[in-house]
Amino acid sequence: MIFDASSLYVVLKKKELERLRDSETLDLAFYEVGNAMLNDLRRKIITESFTKGAEELNGISQLIRVEYFSRLMPAMSRR
Repeated sequence: MIFDASSLYVVLKKKELERLRDSETLDLAFYEVGNAMLNDLRRKIITESFTKGAEELNGISQLIRVEYFSRLMPAMSRR
């Protein structure tokens, strides 16, 4: 299964990280999740304790295969 940033964030908020096993995402999704967390924190949708707990985000790459956007672009430009 391929996770985009929004689905990755939902899994993180629900603390269902095991769902990520044997899946993949782009490296850019981690930046987008961080941005969504900042926005939700500012709007008081999530608490600061959630953001501290979300340090699990660093360990997600152990569960999910991460494709690097910069590596995909040269392949796309050769078409």
